[in-house]
Amino acid sequence: MRKSKRIGPNIRTMTNPIIDKLIKEGRVTHTDADQGSFIDWYEKREKEKQEARKEAERIEQERIDHIRCPSCQSNNKKHVVKRDSNGVCGPGYATWITDEYFVCKDCGTRFEDLTKINDE
Repeated sequence: MRKSKRIGPNIRTMTNPIIDKLIKEGRVTHTDADQGSFIDWYEKREKEKQEARKEAERIEQERIDHIRCPSCQSNNKKHVVKRDSNGVCGPGYATWITDEYFVCKDCGTRFEDLTKINDE
């Protein structure tokens, strides 16, 4: 009878949603590495994605802050964003922007972001 020496956790018998997701996506195989390195890699990747998303949001907010009223050139404005949802409560909830515009607090002019319209 053959005796084998296990040097660490057997990934095939462990249940971990992160590892299962990576295996289903084909990014890793059962024999790549131990669970700790998978989790470290996944957490590092998620942290990088989150930091990139925050940086993109900061840049977009900075761009919005510099938009001026086309009538009076004031920077004193209110950003109005109207959203709609799919009506689902819990997992599967989704929302999207139906209308987005600015209202100048000085002269009352309603205007849209022309750079965003030109990009579409």
